[in-house]
Amino acid sequence: MDELFSFIFAVINSALLVGYYAGFLTLRSARGLARRAVLAGFGAVYFIVQYAVYFSMSLAADGVYDPALATVISFGFLAVHMAALYFLTLAFFKKYAGMNVFLLCSFFCVQEICFRIALGLVNFSFFDGCREAAGVIQVSVYTALCLFFLKRVSKDFTYKTRAFTLTELLYLILPCGFGLAFISLISVMPYGTDGGGSLKLYAGLPFAGLIIPLAGLIFLISLIAVVRLFQKMAELNIEEKEKLVLQRQIKDLNGIYGEIKGMRHDMKNHLYNIRLLAESIPDGGTGGEELEKYMGSFEATLNKFDFTFQTGNPVTDIVLHKRYSEAVNSGINFRADFVYPARLNFDAYDIAVILDNGLENAIEACAGTDEPYVKLMSYIKKEILIIDIENNFTGHIEMSGHNNMPISGKPDKEKHGMGISNIRRCAKKYYGDIAIQISEDKGGGVFRLTVMLQGQE
Repeated sequence: MDELFSFIFAVINSALLVGYYAGFLTLRSARGLARRAVLAGFGAVYFIVQYAVYFSMSLAADGVYDPALATVISFGFLAVHMAALYFLTLAFFKKYAGMNVFLLCSFFCVQEICFRIALGLVNFSFFDGCREAAGVIQVSVYTALCLFFLKRVSKDFTYKTRAFTLTELLYLILPCGFGLAFISLISVMPYGTDGGGSLKLYAGLPFAGLIIPLAGLIFLISLIAVVRLFQKMAELNIEEKEKLVLQRQIKDLNGIYGEIKGMRHDMKNHLYNIRLLAESIPDGGTGGEELEKYMGSFEATLNKFDFTFQTGNPVTDIVLHKRYSEAVNSGINFRADFVYPARLNFDAYDIAVILDNGLENAIEACAGTDEPYVKLMSYIKKEILIIDIENNFTGHIEMSGHNNMPISGKPDKEKHGMGISNIRRCAKKYYGDIAIQISEDKGGGVFRLTVMLQGQE
């Protein structure tokens, strides 16, 4: 019977592990049915690892009656078990060192504490005369608790691709370590003696068996609280960085607009000087060469205003001209049909931030395709401005589970993921939002970003 329940626990643990890890990590190379097959293989290998550790620990602990030595053996094999799972994870999933450590510690913490809670409840209950019924109750309680708390951690941990600092990692895993150590120690702690043997804590005084379940629940709730607090701090940190990037972009656009004003002032001076030169030349006299030379200088200044796109606003003209030049220099087919909606009273800098970030992402994404293209369109429906940016791409775009936004493939995901975040921030300023459509084919596809903003006439 013990072997049967060990087998059932191993199967349950493998299924729980696969579901938990798949919600955080990305497989090295698999999608669709292949992804499911690889995940099944991951669970099967972990099932074998569990049995290998279980039988090795049984052999090592056979005939050991000293509680202290038994505790040392138990913790030793727990360390071996965790190390085996860590390297197994590296073999199947992409390397996210900090996240791997957190998943490892949190999974074993939840698993061990839920097991001790279920065992404590069964020992405290009235199943002493029926081991089968006690085992079924224990398996059911264990599975339900693990499912609930692992799903809760996965749901509350929103920034799954965020790189951890050492301090952040310690903040996350220390509650797991303390909880695991406390529950394990209190579970094997001798309470007294009965003849030649020792009694466990839950076998002593009435209601003492509830100490382990209650303590376990406290630690599991603490783990959820730590994860939520960490996510809140991470969210505030990212928002602060996004605001700094947005402020820097607006500052750059202010500088560009200042240059435009300066050029306008220069043009007025040029026109004034031309008028003076023309008046100083007598009828039929010389001086035309000097005037022609000055006209050449004036033409050079005018060329600075020779933008490919005339959107109706100098700030958005500058942005489109800059991104158009980048696209042409990279051999990208750039098409744009954008008109600035002056009557809707948007802040020109907000529209410029949306265009600048969206076009920058589109140009970078399509750079490696055979026939790269970027297409920008804008529509106005009553008081709603709709901006569409479309491009082709190579590879696969991974989407974040918590906000349905694309995850950057660059090493610094947090930094390079701010472009779309700032677009969404500008859209929400005008009671709008963004929508993303991805049509994938073999080796690539088409990405379409739609931004909707509500204006006021």
